[in-house]
Amino acid sequence: MQESDCIFCMIASGAIPSYKVASNETSISFLDINPIARGHILVIPRKHFSGLDDVDHEAFAGTMELALRITRSISGGRFSEGTNLFVSNGEAADQTVKHLHVHIVPRNSDDNLQWNSWWLSKVKQYSEGEMADTLELIRKCME
Repeated sequence: MQESDCIFCMIASGAIPSYKVASNETSISFLDINPIARGHILVIPRKHFSGLDDVDHEAFAGTMELALRITRSISGGRFSEGTNLFVSNGEAADQTVKHLHVHIVPRNSDDNLQWNSWWLSKVKQYSEGEMADTLELIRKCME
């Protein structure tokens, strides 16, 4: 299943050129054209899934397997010292392309990305009661 107006579906089908990194039966990966860091890679399922809410197990497993393979290949000093992996799921999480994708961001100690500073600026402290209430709400969602 592909969406005719989805840029990632067009990349997956070859209708739009990309800098392909690797692929497997269910997924492909390519360099992000708006990278956070040199070597920023996107891994997507070949079939269209808007996000984590509708992806099937096979496509998700294949996408994560490819992301793991790439991450292991480039980390440990071969291309980068480490990596950040993330998925933005939904508008509230700043997902801009409505096709599930995993970001692999190569990291080096001298890259000047302020990830920890950004993260720490967003940290909030919650009381034990708020933590217990939050846990209860999440567990109810999982029933």
